[in-house]
Amino acid sequence: MKLNSLKYFLFLIILTQKPLFALDTNNVYVHKKRLLNNLKKAKTLKDSAYAYANFIAFFSNSNLDSSKYYYNKVIALKCIATYPKLEAQVYEKLADSYWYSNDFASAMNFYLKELRIGDSLNDKKIIASCKYNLGWIKTIQLKQLQYVNYFYEALQLHLSQKDTNNTIILYQALGSYYKDNKSKIIHAKDSCLKYFLKTIYILNNSTYKNHVTSCYANTGEFYLDEKEYLKAIEYSLIGITLAKKNNDEYNYVFGSSVLAASYLELDSIAQSKKVLISIQNFLSNPVYEPVRLFVYSTYLNIYKKEKNFEKAFDYSVKYKNLSDSINEKTFNQNLLQKENDYKLEKKDKAFNELQLKNQLQTVKNKNNSYIILGLAIFGFLILIILYFLFKSNKQKQQTNALLSNQNKIISEKKLEIEQSIHYAKGIQNAILPAITDLKKQLPHSFIFYLPKDVVSGDFYWLHQTSATTLLLAAADCTGHGVPGSLMSIVSMDKLNHAIFEKKLTQPNQILHSINNDIKNALKQDVTNAKQKDGLDIALLQINLTTNQLLYSGANRPLWIIRTSSESATSELIEYKPTKCCIAGHTELNTQYQQHEVLVQKNDFIIIFSDGYADQFGGNSGKKMMTKNFKELLISNCNKPITEIEQAISQNFTNWKNNYEQVDDVLVIGFKIC
Repeated sequence: MKLNSLKYFLFLIILTQKPLFALDTNNVYVHKKRLLNNLKKAKTLKDSAYAYANFIAFFSNSNLDSSKYYYNKVIALKCIATYPKLEAQVYEKLADSYWYSNDFASAMNFYLKELRIGDSLNDKKIIASCKYNLGWIKTIQLKQLQYVNYFYEALQLHLSQKDTNNTIILYQALGSYYKDNKSKIIHAKDSCLKYFLKTIYILNNSTYKNHVTSCYANTGEFYLDEKEYLKAIEYSLIGITLAKKNNDEYNYVFGSSVLAASYLELDSIAQSKKVLISIQNFLSNPVYEPVRLFVYSTYLNIYKKEKNFEKAFDYSVKYKNLSDSINEKTFNQNLLQKENDYKLEKKDKAFNELQLKNQLQTVKNKNNSYIILGLAIFGFLILIILYFLFKSNKQKQQTNALLSNQNKIISEKKLEIEQSIHYAKGIQNAILPAITDLKKQLPHSFIFYLPKDVVSGDFYWLHQTSATTLLLAAADCTGHGVPGSLMSIVSMDKLNHAIFEKKLTQPNQILHSINNDIKNALKQDVTNAKQKDGLDIALLQINLTTNQLLYSGANRPLWIIRTSSESATSELIEYKPTKCCIAGHTELNTQYQQHEVLVQKNDFIIIFSDGYADQFGGNSGKKMMTKNFKELLISNCNKPITEIEQAISQNFTNWKNNYEQVDDVLVIGFKIC
C-alpha cells in the first residue's frame, strides 16, 4: 500500500487510538428524570397528554413496548383529538418506534394517520415530515425506487420554510438513496457524494450542529465503499466521537461498524476486533439488525484473513440466516393496503360531505313543504313528490353501500393476487443462478435481465460441468408474467434433469432431451392436446482452456463480434439456430443442429431473447429491430464489459421512453480474454 508522508502519519495515529468505550448514560438518566417530574407536575388533561407524548418520543428509538404503553395512556385521556398537532406528534413518534422494530406496516399506518392531520391543517411541516418517513421506508428499507419523489417533495417544503434541521435530514436521505443504488442509477455515486458534502458544508459554515453524527457516519461508509479507507476512518472517528457526546447510540454503533471494516481493509485486524468488541452488547437490539449483518460480514473477512475457516464458516451461516430473515420481514410488510385505505378514506370523506349537504337541503325542502301544505292543496302534491324523491335517495344510498362493499372486496382480492405474484418472484429469483457464479468463470461478462411484469418468462441458466467446461443458456418461454414464469420453472427443471440425471453435456443432445421431456410433462404428445406452450433457447458449451465453443439453438441465434487487429474494424458473425422451438408444435425426437466454433481473444459473444429488438419506441413508436440492435453492439464492442452493459441498458431506456415494455428482455454477453 503506497502512502505519502501525511497519510502515513494519519494512519499511525489511527492505529494507536485507545479502544472505544460504552456511551455515557448520565444525560439519558437526567432526561428521563426530567420527564417523570413533568408528569408529576401535570395539573390538566392537556399537561398529562403532552407529558405522555414526550415519553413516547423518549422511547421511540429504543423500546417499542414502552412507546405503546404511553400511547395507550394518551388515548385513555380522551382529549387528544382536541389538540391535532399533539395528535400528529403522538402518531409520528409511535410510528418511529414501529420503524425501529422493523414493523414497517404498522409504522406506515401511523405515519399515514399523521399525514391526514397534516392535510386537514395544511401544515407543511407535518406533511414534509410524513413524506420523508414514507419515502425512507419505501425507497431505503423496501427498495421501491419509484417513490424517491417523496424525498424531493419533502425537501422542497423544508427549503421553502428555510428549515435547516430537516433540510440536512433530507440531504442525508438522498445521499443514502443514491449510495444504496449505485449499480442501478447512472451518476448515483456523484449524487451521493454531493448530498453528503452539502450537509458537511452547512455544518462547517454555520453554528447549526444537529444531525452531524449521521452525516459523518454516512460519509465514512461512502468512502469505505469507494475503497478510500483512510478517509472512511477519518469520518467514522469524527462521527463516533460526536455520537458519544450526543448520546446517539445508533450512530455510535453504525459508525463503529464502518470503522472496524475500514481497519480490516488496512490489515489492522487487532484494531478491527477491538472496535467490534466495543459494540457487541448493542447488537442484540432488533434496531441494529442491518448493522449486525454488516458486522457479521466484517468478522467473516477477518477470519478469512486469519485462515480460521471454521469461524469464517460460522459467520457466513450467521450472515445468510440474518440476511434471509431481514428480506423475509421486508417482503411480508403489508404496505399497499395502508395507502389504499388512505385514498379511499379521502374519497369517503368527500362523499360524506356531499351527503351532509343533501340532507340539509332535504330538511329545508321539508320545512318549505309544511308551509305550502298549510296554504293550499298544491303543497300536499309537493309533499308527495318529496316522498318519492326521499325513497329514490334511499335506494341510491343502498346502491352506493353495495358498490362500496364490492370495491372493498375487489381491492382485497387485488392485494392478495399482487402479494402472491411477489412471493412467486422470490421463488423464481431463488431458482435462477447467481450472476456472481457466471462472473467467477467469465469475469468479463454481464446479464441484462428486465422482466416485463413482476415475474418473467425469460430466464438464464448456467452449470459448470467440469473444472474447464461451462454450460450457459438464454431462454425465452411462451408468454410473460405468471404463465411465462411457470413455463420457465418447468424448463429449468428439465435442463437440470438432462445434466444431473441423464449426464448429457453436448448442447444438441440437451435440447433434444428437454424437448421430449417438456412435451411429455405437459402431455403435448397426446393428439389434439390444447397445451402448446414451449420455449426458444440458445445453449453454449464453453471450454475455458481451449476456447472451444459448442452452440445449439432453437429459434435463438449466437452472435460473435470479432475485431480485426490489422484494420481495427469489427464484424458480427451470426450462427443460425434450428428453425423450431422446444416443445409446443415441435415433434418428439427432433434433432437440433450443433455448431463448433473456435473463439479468439477479444471476441465478444452474445446470446439473447427477442424482447430487446421487439421493443416499441423511438421518435415514431416503431420496433427497434434486430438491425439496430446489431449496430448498437458493434459500435460498443471494444469498450470494457461494464460500459457495454451500461450502453445496452441506457439505449433500451431511451428507446422505450414512455412506451410500455412489450416483452421480457434478456441479453447475456461476455468477452474472451
